[in-house]
Amino acid sequence: MKRMVITVSVLLALVMVLAGCGQSEFSMVINEDNTGVITAGGAPGDTLTAGSIILEEEETFYIEPALEGGAEINIKLIPSTNAGIDAEAEDLMESVDPKNAVLDVDINGTGPTECGLAPGEYMVCATVVKGGTGTVLLRVGRASSPWTLAPSGEEAAAGAGLDKFEVPDGVETSLGPVVPLSFGYQDGVAEADISTAAVEMRARKGLAEMYPDVSFDENDYQYEWSREVGGIAIKCYGNRDGEATKTVWTDGDYSYALLAYGAGGDDDYGLSVEDLDALVEKIK
Repeated sequence: MKRMVITVSVLLALVMVLAGCGQSEFSMVINEDNTGVITAGGAPGDTLTAGSIILEEEETFYIEPALEGGAEINIKLIPSTNAGIDAEAEDLMESVDPKNAVLDVDINGTGPTECGLAPGEYMVCATVVKGGTGTVLLRVGRASSPWTLAPSGEEAAAGAGLDKFEVPDGVETSLGPVVPLSFGYQDGVAEADISTAAVEMRARKGLAEMYPDVSFDENDYQYEWSREVGGIAIKCYGNRDGEATKTVWTDGDYSYALLAYGAGGDDDYGLSVEDLDALVEKIK
């Protein structure tokens, strides 16, 4: 399915926030990898619309809030009628009718929501119901996924039966600071999606007895090498010499993995030695 191309990357504000009110900014960003982030703020009634989210067969739309201060945001998904065409902001907005929404839900607190929707391309409309702070993560995943969503690494560890699960947060890399996006778990293993401005990564920790290789990655790679980071012996795999797409290691009773996914479908992307040094020791 072709992704809609929008000639403007800025968000489209339908209701302007009054100047000088001292309220935090209300914003929404939808990324090309079918993820998005809504930042709470503004005043009740403030609305933003952006696009697009694409769902393929057997995929599910997930909403993962981390809202505080009583924040509540209404989220609508509206089938797009502009798939595959260029559109100026004003023209695009004229085609968005909230009455056509196939999802209309008020989101608050920290509990994740799983939404089964028909395959297609959707615009996202977010409206402030109650002011507050925090963020809401939007993402698409496989409906048949064995993973259970968790609001934090601590709760992912508890669900998986691990002692703890910590991932890099704010660590500086050559690609910018690392930000955790979401957490999940299944029996014996916890995972986190983390990202920089240009690269998505997935970190996992599992019980080594159950998961000797917790990466779950069976791809063949051109290069394979070993090195040590902070006293930890790691094994790296990649299709570019010295750049690790998959990194695995064991520490005590636990196995670990760090997977890197390049922007724009670059399947051969790999983390540099410097970035591995910055990240591996932070996954515990």
